[in-house]
Amino acid sequence: MPGKIWTRTSERGVEAQVVSRGRPTGVPEHFVIADRLDERIDKALDEAVDLTGRLGHPDFPVPFTKAWAIGRALLDSDILGDSALAGEPTRFIWQVMAHKARAGVRCDGSEEIRWRRLQPNSRSTSGPAHATGGRPHYWEMCAWLAEQSYGDAAVTFGGSMRNVGQLIDRGLLRPLVVRQAVHKWLTDLPEEDARRMTRPQAFAQMVKQLTRRWPARGPRRGPLPLRYSIDDLADEIDRVVDRGTILAESSTLG
Repeated sequence: MPGKIWTRTSERGVEAQVVSRGRPTGVPEHFVIADRLDERIDKALDEAVDLTGRLGHPDFPVPFTKAWAIGRALLDSDILGDSALAGEPTRFIWQVMAHKARAGVRCDGSEEIRWRRLQPNSRSTSGPAHATGGRPHYWEMCAWLAEQSYGDAAVTFGGSMRNVGQLIDRGLLRPLVVRQAVHKWLTDLPEEDARRMTRPQAFAQMVKQLTRRWPARGPRRGPLPLRYSIDDLADEIDRVVDRGTILAESSTLG
């Protein structure tokens, strides 16, 4: 099914191409469907911008807040369930939205420069800002991040997009229950230990230890993370993660 790909041809010029199954289409019905989807995308992008402004918090970096707001707007819009996306690969909607935000143009052709702020900050995501190589597209990552509440996600990742990238890049650690269990585990720690564990160097070590427990390939012991309850998985994280060593090593790094 079709979607509209917007591109900026010059400082003031833009063009839109209706695409279906990876190719331009001239079917009249496709234009109607693509226009309707384009209007829904406008509303979702407007909500993402507005939510980013409302959520601004001095303790959390702007890239983290922006990514969560984008994800929340996507989930609230239920745009992924639009019939226009039937038969299209998941990455198609992320590409459509990324092009539209980058072009900064509404469905009626008028300029909307606020949407350009929604693009990822260069390398702020520490990697997963594209859809190749099996890694998530930035917009997909935003929707994943917003499966938790803003407060819970901020605690889970310490407001760090580097930490978000570390976890989402491990396929077996992507399920929501893992983030919920990490959140529970962190909130049960002394406050200072929890803060230090979400420093990027320490968080990366924690993820490595969890990856050794649940490797992507080879033999694994016991059930996968998805099969645990939140409480049981938090207990398993506490057993697997060598918090003392991680904190000692991270303290030498400053």
